[in-house]
Amino acid sequence: VRLGTLAARGLYNLIEPDTALAGLVAVSALAVLLGWFYGPVLAAVGIVGASAAPFLVGGSSDAPWVFFYYFALIALAGLAVDTVKRWAWVSAVVLIATVAGSTLLFLDDAGDLHFLIFLALTTVAATATPVRSAVPGHDGPGFMVALMPRAEGTLRKLPDFPTRLVAGMMAVSSFAGWVVATDTRTADMELLALVFLMAMMALAVVWMRRAPALVEMPVLPGAAFLATIATGGAEGGPLLRQAQEAMTRAPETAPPMTYSILVVMGAIGTVLLFWRMIWAERSEGGLTLTPRALSAAVFLPTVLFILSFLWQPEMLLGDYGWALHVIAAAALLTFLAERTARMAQGEDKLLRVGFFAVAALVLIALALFLLLTKAALTLALGVMLVLVVLLDRRFDLPLLDGFVQLGVVVLGYRLTIDPGIERALDAPIPEMVVTYGGSLILMGAAWFLAAHRKGTAMRVMLESGVWTVAAVFANLVLIRAIGKSDADKHWAIGPMAAIWFGSAANQLYRQRVGSRFAKTLRGLLAVLFTLVGLGFTLLLVTFANPLLNWREPVLGVPVFSSLAVAFLPMAAVFAVAAWKVSTPAGSGFKPLVAFSGLAASCYAALEIRHLWQGPFIGLQLGVKDGELYTYTVVLLLTSFALLFIAFARRSVALRKLAMVGVGLTIAKVFLIDMAGLSGLIRVASFMGLGLSLAALAWLNRVMERQWSRDKDEGDENAADTAADDPSA
Repeated sequence: VRLGTLAARGLYNLIEPDTALAGLVAVSALAVLLGWFYGPVLAAVGIVGASAAPFLVGGSSDAPWVFFYYFALIALAGLAVDTVKRWAWVSAVVLIATVAGSTLLFLDDAGDLHFLIFLALTTVAATATPVRSAVPGHDGPGFMVALMPRAEGTLRKLPDFPTRLVAGMMAVSSFAGWVVATDTRTADMELLALVFLMAMMALAVVWMRRAPALVEMPVLPGAAFLATIATGGAEGGPLLRQAQEAMTRAPETAPPMTYSILVVMGAIGTVLLFWRMIWAERSEGGLTLTPRALSAAVFLPTVLFILSFLWQPEMLLGDYGWALHVIAAAALLTFLAERTARMAQGEDKLLRVGFFAVAALVLIALALFLLLTKAALTLALGVMLVLVVLLDRRFDLPLLDGFVQLGVVVLGYRLTIDPGIERALDAPIPEMVVTYGGSLILMGAAWFLAAHRKGTAMRVMLESGVWTVAAVFANLVLIRAIGKSDADKHWAIGPMAAIWFGSAANQLYRQRVGSRFAKTLRGLLAVLFTLVGLGFTLLLVTFANPLLNWREPVLGVPVFSSLAVAFLPMAAVFAVAAWKVSTPAGSGFKPLVAFSGLAASCYAALEIRHLWQGPFIGLQLGVKDGELYTYTVVLLLTSFALLFIAFARRSVALRKLAMVGVGLTIAKVFLIDMAGLSGLIRVASFMGLGLSLAALAWLNRVMERQWSRDKDEGDENAADTAADDPSA
């Protein structure tokens, strides 16, 4: 009959399109009815035929949107067959056929709104009809359970067919809503598509609340809603263009409510998810409450951040107007945090409260970014850190630990990078002092107040932030005191290197206590600070070195000159580090002592040259005789001093170092100093050197004899003690 109808219309043009369509529909309905009694194949043939009929008869229609509802009726009929006969594949066939037919109509511009209504009706039918219930009660595992790891030897639990049917239709409807919004050319249709997605989300949250297997369904339209806003902002959709065009409106014309509507829709989504969490706790005994709280807490902030970064609403509303929207959203999340603290139960109560609290704090920070100047924003972030720590002390919310860590990172980024050090060097001195000094005080206060979280990542991050900001602040104070034009001079670079080396030593000193995370972070900071210090040191010994740069003068008088400012702080830092950070038996003691001695030696050598050459000590000036002999005398006296210290401390290492100094002195005298002498002066010099070497040899022999005597006496005392003590 169907073939005859098609032949009468297509081959011989004997009947009109309307008559042919009516005939095909009647034949398909008869096939579905017969299939009800004689098997699923005949029912499937009828369904496919009814779905294909509008495309087979040809012709045109003044109201093509009617066919969307025609396909909805076909879907309902096919699902009704399945709910009685339990032919699951018939439901799959009817949904595929009707959705495909409706999609073809949509692509032919038959009506975007009617396409969305068809999807909503079909989703409702696919949810309620197979389970024969006006309120879904799908039981069994959901998709989240199916994706979770299973125990060895157990079978994976897959969702039941009705659950898979609903998930498929919800996914199709969500994707179609995104397609309609991104494909349309009108702002009204894009807004209607967003309303459709929010309605589908409400349907999944409220209507499907009694169906444990459908617990994940709100994720699909919610994600599509966020994706639609993001796509509209990135690609310049009709809603965004409408808002941008409104910027050129007449002053007496009110701006469009686009951004307010989107924020309200985001708030509705958060409230729906919050209500679902509370309802689930009361009715289901606390199943999956934590992910529901997390989704409720992040939905509205995500909407606001997408709008802020992709839609730039402050261009239309102004910074203050958009900040009011953000603060209103923060107030809503604060209220939900209070409601959760008052109404929620269970072990994860504090975690759920923390989700909403952190979301509110993030939005408050966003509002501060919009309203405050750079310096005020930095201080406001410091104040927020203190308040968050106080909030944690009052309510014991461990989740705020992560927010504090993020706050320390953001505050450190602002103080060092953007606007950072470059801005601080150009800003007025009071502003720089208030910004960095205030941030240091606030971060230190937060560190002190976080004593109840001793050993946690939050307190370690605060501690590290305090020392980092202190080092940066000290550098800035030094540069501003010296003057920006002199910041590349040796008397400025040396103290900067000392500050960073001191910060690294402090981190190493604090390695003695704390958790593994704390020790790891402190070690990384020590490496970072050391690298910065080495960078400044490299500048000091190359470009800023007055010995290599003849334009670099030495200021001040000998001994108390700019060379002392450049090198002695570093020597002191390494000496204190060797004293406090390491022990004489430790692996770091000798390198630290060596670096301290090297810095002091550089100061002494350059200061001797300054004594003989004056302010400019470049190598191109050569070496004077007095300067040459002064080096020898100082080297000899240093060797004597090391020998005496080695004798007092019984240090073999210092004794060897003194002998090395003696050897260098001898080599210098014979190879360099004596070359410029003659006559009696040369003879006297040799005699003086000989007497000095003889004195050193005698002193070395005395030291060996004394050490041997002390060792023998110690052995005899030990033997006497062992003889007197029978238990020894």
